[in-house]
Amino acid sequence: MDITRLLIMNHIRSLTGGGVVVANLFSKPKSLGNSSSLTKAGTDQGLLELVSMAHNVDEVILGMGSLPSKSKVAQARLAKLMSMYQEDKVADKLKMLVNPDTGKPSHPLSLQGSSWKLVPVQVETKD
Repeated sequence: MDITRLLIMNHIRSLTGGGVVVANLFSKPKSLGNSSSLTKAGTDQGLLELVSMAHNVDEVILGMGSLPSKSKVAQARLAKLMSMYQEDKVADKLKMLVNPDTGKPSHPLSLQGSSWKLVPVQVETKD
């Protein structure tokens, strides 16, 4: 188990005492965060599984930090996932992990030892 999964599980258990399912925006291991490796790291099946899991949980916590703001590939994949959550009518379960001091999206590793703040995610509806 990697440190990110361990931090998430420990934090959620300390808050609620319940279980947790951990998943990644990109389903295949990647060594670099460049466009080429990210394009190869994502599958449509991985996104379908994330949406499917959302039906079986109380909350979906997005904790990805700044990658979507730095990578067009990550930004497009996140937008596709948000659209899929909206279409499947589970977008109301979405919460973003943010740095409590800055309000910016955070990865669990960047908040190691700090408090977590979860804010509801507003998914834009298609008109």
